[in-house]
Amino acid sequence: EESEEDTATDRVTLTTMHGAKGLEFPVVFVVGLEEGLMPHVRSMSERASDAPAQGHEPGDASSLEEERRLFYVAVTRARDALFMSRTKVRSMRGKTTARVPSRFLDDIAPELYRVREENAPRPPEAAMTKASVANLLAALSGGFDPSPGKR
Repeated sequence: EESEEDTATDRVTLTTMHGAKGLEFPVVFVVGLEEGLMPHVRSMSERASDAPAQGHEPGDASSLEEERRLFYVAVTRARDALFMSRTKVRSMRGKTTARVPSRFLDDIAPELYRVREENAPRPPEAAMTKASVANLLAALSGGFDPSPGKR
């Protein structure tokens, strides 16, 4: 007997690479394939505040290989389609910095994937974004204005 949960196909499951072990999905998106994110910066360098991975010191070869295994887990969860993405520029902690592709992408034979480059439109100005959010919230709340004194 199949439950509704077993037959649903129009849903999204968000999980970590660790959480995906043993699972399989029709379509998988692996995002953030940049040095510092995958492999994570903590697997490549040691800082006083870093806690060592189980049985590994940050920056040792086995920490990096554990990250490689996690990447392998992620890409092998896809049954029908796999999408991998990275960005050339990322804003982190208020600073925009150029990003380097993950070294793990070099391990994949070029004939196994297709590269597609997209240029995102410029983000709207902050004031325009705030106004759009305010309009959306007003529409969702049936015209209720959450501003103090407007209740």
